[in-house]
This record gives sequence, C-alpha cells and structure tokens, in this order.
Amino acid sequence: MKRCLTACAILLFGCPTVFAWHAAGHKATAAIAYERLADAERRAIIAVLQQHPRFAEDFAAHMPDDVVGANDAERGRWLLEQAAIWPDLIQALDDEVRDEYNKSRWHYINMLVWLTPDDETALAGTLDHNMETQFSPPMRRNLNAVQALRGNLAIWRDAQANASDKAVALCWILHLTGDLHQPLHTVSLFSRA
Repeated sequence: MKRCLTACAILLFGCPTVFAWHAAGHKATAAIAYERLADAERRAIIAVLQQHPRFAEDFAAHMPDDVVGANDAERGRWLLEQAAIWPDLIQALDDEVRDEYNKSRWHYINMLVWLTPDDETALAGTLDHNMETQFSPPMRRNLNAVQALRGNLAIWRDAQANASDKAVALCWILHLTGDLHQPLHTVSLFSRA
C-alpha cells in the first residue's frame, strides 16, 4: 500500500501540466479554431473582437512586444487566444468589471453522477441544480455552460446585435467550447456523505 501511494504521489507531483487545462487548453482551442478559418473570416472576427468594450485594457495592453511586431496572422491568433481566456481573466478584476461581465455559473453544467443508487434515491429532487440544456432569452447569470453557449451563439448570429455585444459573446463561445471539453466542468459526483 505504501509503495502504491508513493508511486501515485510521484505521478501527481511529477506531471503538474497534465492536470492543467486552464489558459493553455483554452488557447489551444482558439488556435485550432483560428487555423480553420479563411483569411477573410479571420479579418472579420478580429474586427469584431476589436470592438470589445474592454479591448484596450484586457487585450491591447497585454499583447507581448514580439506579437505587436509580428504579422497580422500572429496578432490575430494571439487576440483569439486572449479572447478564449478572457472569461477567466475577468474574475480577478475589480468589482465593477466582475459585476458586469463575470458569470461564474456559465463555466460548467455538472451533469449528476451518483455515488450509489441509494444516494440518488435520497437526494433526487432536493438539489438546486440547473440541468436544463435549452436556452431561452434573456441572457442570465444562472445559466449553465450549455445554455450560455447557446445564448452567446444566438448573439453572435444576430444581425441586429452590436459589435461590442458580439465581441463579448465571441469570448464566451471560445471559452465555453473549451470548458465543455473538461470532465470536471461537465459532471459532478453527489453522495449523502
């Protein structure tokens, strides 16, 4: 038993990046999306993203010098990667920004997984847990990741939506696409214990 625990500890502490999705995973998702776009689509998306209400503070001000001096494609890729992590970055900003843009429940859906059938029997119907997957307007703070993704896609597709709203929606679309590929953002284990 002691050897097994030691081996597990070595694996856990020897490979910390294996457990990290966070910024690297979200940026990888955005980079893949960027590569799949035609040049005209890239330019159109970046033009919308530049209308983000916090573009100067959260994008332009953080662009590394080597990216500033790079070509349009490299700057565009970096901007899309920054957009993908923006919903996490705003969690650390001042109260006013968080109040306006942070939607902590949007990051997950947590489908129910029960430890035992007895736990399901005892707890079913007692949890305040949003498991709905359909979206109906308006956008609200208590949506789950699936609903928020659908709502932001609706904003992105809406010809009447302004560029600023579309830019914020794009950030959430990129981010939620990554979040929904993380097992710990999509299921939650429930037990009475």
